[in-house]
Amino acid sequence: MINNLKQKLKESAFSVLPVTFIVLGICLFFVQIPGSEIVKFVISSVLLLIGIALFSMGADMSMMPIGQSIAASLTKSKKLLLLFLSCSVMGLIITIAEPDLTVLANQVPTINKWLFVMSVGIGVGLCFLLGTIRIIFKIPFHIILTIGYILVFILMFFVSKNFWALSFDASGVTTGAISVPFIMSFCLGISAMRGGNSSEEDGFGLVAICSLGPILSVLILGIFIKDITITGATTIIESGYDSMARLFGTSLISSLKDVALVLLPILAIFLIFQLTIIKLPKTQIYKILIGVLYTYIGIVLFMVGVNVGFSSLGRMIGEKLMESQFNYLIYPISFVLGYIIVLAEPAVHILTSQVAFVSGNTIRKKILGRSLSIGVGLSLTIATLRAVLNINIMWFILPIFALSLILSFYNPKLFTAVAFDAGGIASGPMSATFLLPFVAGIASIATGNAISGAFGTVALIASTPILVIQILGAIAKYTRDKTAKQAAFGKKITILEYDY
Repeated sequence: MINNLKQKLKESAFSVLPVTFIVLGICLFFVQIPGSEIVKFVISSVLLLIGIALFSMGADMSMMPIGQSIAASLTKSKKLLLLFLSCSVMGLIITIAEPDLTVLANQVPTINKWLFVMSVGIGVGLCFLLGTIRIIFKIPFHIILTIGYILVFILMFFVSKNFWALSFDASGVTTGAISVPFIMSFCLGISAMRGGNSSEEDGFGLVAICSLGPILSVLILGIFIKDITITGATTIIESGYDSMARLFGTSLISSLKDVALVLLPILAIFLIFQLTIIKLPKTQIYKILIGVLYTYIGIVLFMVGVNVGFSSLGRMIGEKLMESQFNYLIYPISFVLGYIIVLAEPAVHILTSQVAFVSGNTIRKKILGRSLSIGVGLSLTIATLRAVLNINIMWFILPIFALSLILSFYNPKLFTAVAFDAGGIASGPMSATFLLPFVAGIASIATGNAISGAFGTVALIASTPILVIQILGAIAKYTRDKTAKQAAFGKKITILEYDY
């Protein structure tokens, strides 16, 4: 246990410390930030480092076994109706408990909050069901994605443009740090029980299909609601050392409640299955419960850190950079921030580890991590560009998804599934609490409208990594095919020479 924690702390340090040093460098050399904000940021970085390590260890001990054991028990029962009903309910419950979704719903006052949350939850539940059906009946992943996004593009013609960015943002916020490990492990559990040569390829993609649900459900909601107004999340910026303890205390209480709301439904579902179908030994149950506790403490520390030390600082850096003599550096700084900060997303560690394990290390953890970093770096650069020039976000998102879908017909299935899963995972808490305020700060100075300038940033962060990893897959496939042809050609020449 101690050795495992040390390893997780080491991995977490490699993710968090680069972010800390880059942000501190920006504060020291390019913009003037109050000392109290820097102290808050340093304390928050320490909380992130510890939180990610505990979360990662807890997820290995609890979230992954819970998802896989539920999937295995449902598959073994051979009761498809029970399996399908359970998938729909789990998708709904996990989604409506997601705190980030409630935050997004509060930004759209013209739609009833619970109508919005339930619509997105139903969308995720149905897509959770669809993803499970895909695995069981071996439906090609790219076919479902293509049909799904064609429906998305068709629905866009019947709704207000304000719903476009809102629907993609809703997709980004539903894939939280806790729900992602559960969904991924459930998918891997179903594919493993089904067996077959393609079980590894089918072990990914459920996160991507679940991310499709919110887009469709919000667009369908937009058919009945003609237009919306968007207010933006409230960010309270308090400077001074006196308010620091109060901010950390308030955030701690809020995070304890929010994280519990997400974890308790998953734990309740597991206990119901444990008492009725699974019936794991007591030693394994104790280990899972300890893992849940580690997960809970880890995410609470993580959320306190990002909410207190990162959110206000992100907006402050964006504003002051635009006002400073170094405003011409806003684009390279945006790329570096995006490149580095995605590595601190808790769910990214789960994805890269699972992909490396399932692919037999043919898709290496480091390569996938760098691809994600490049994708998010490009996302933030594009988000900054459109915030400064006031360009409609869909001019970027639609071509990115169109190219990604085209590549899905060429690329290996595993690459495509991983790429679309990665898109949902990249748009996690760090994106919502640091990168989004950063772009809002830039937009507030550049155009005077922080809300419209920043809205859709989460959607962009969720889309660009998909294309980058798809391009990586296309290069890998081209290289492999070329090597195979050269090997075959060389063999043929040798035989001919021998015969001659």
